[in-house]
Amino acid sequence: MQNTEDIIVSSHEVKLPSADVVTADNLWQFVLAITSSKFTQQQLQSSLKTFSMNTIMRILAYLKYLNYLKEVREEETQGGKKTKVQYFIVNKDQPLVNDIQYAVKAGGREDEAKSKWHQLIREHDLSKIIINEFFSSEVTKTKIDLENFLKARKELSGKQPSYYQYGVSFILKLLGQAGLLSVQGNNIILTKTGNVSKESNTREIVQVEAKRDEDTQQISNDVYKVTIIGPDLNTTLDIIEEFDIEIVNKFLEKIKNKLSVHTPKGASNENSKPSN
Repeated sequence: MQNTEDIIVSSHEVKLPSADVVTADNLWQFVLAITSSKFTQQQLQSSLKTFSMNTIMRILAYLKYLNYLKEVREEETQGGKKTKVQYFIVNKDQPLVNDIQYAVKAGGREDEAKSKWHQLIREHDLSKIIINEFFSSEVTKTKIDLENFLKARKELSGKQPSYYQYGVSFILKLLGQAGLLSVQGNNIILTKTGNVSKESNTREIVQVEAKRDEDTQQISNDVYKVTIIGPDLNTTLDIIEEFDIEIVNKFLEKIKNKLSVHTPKGASNENSKPSN
């Protein structure tokens, strides 16, 4: 009889890769390679021969942090001796993980799997911490801001400068591929889709359009789009899930703050005065 010991990893914190071999592209490559619901590192290495065991270990550790995998240690008898064997299990508690696995195994549905993978990243605590704590009420930050933010995190303290520098690069690539961020020079811009560019210095206008995306082949897939145009802003955001509304609210909060600064006191009531 097997004795199973679950290894629980909390994701309510920022975790950066332990080495630069863990990249956004490598994570996706591993997702495509994992077709078994339960496996060992050695079994996975047979399909990923270009990766060393050390690299595989580090990438699997980060997939655990992203809640894609779980780790268990099962007591087995090998050669007449009892030993604990490390297994990795696909996290079937996550509906998105199940969707990704189904698409990967089906074959020819890599785009669908990648879309679900990006959604998994957007809904992870890492993305929520970056949006809610790093950006806070802002929509534009710098790479230096992000590096300082990471250095200030208790769970990341005491590391070498190169650790934080690579962490910045990794987060920008991972969240950028998921459609949450765009980078222009040293600036990091919070955006779901579309480009953010500098426009003429006019009052910011919010155009909200709810329309059906007739081009999609998915059934019952209504896509709401929010377009925001104004000074330093020109972006269109797709509203597919509730999490996207949080991003829109941050843009609106920025506009509200700018309007409150540039609007003289009493100006809003000027036209409401009764005439004699």
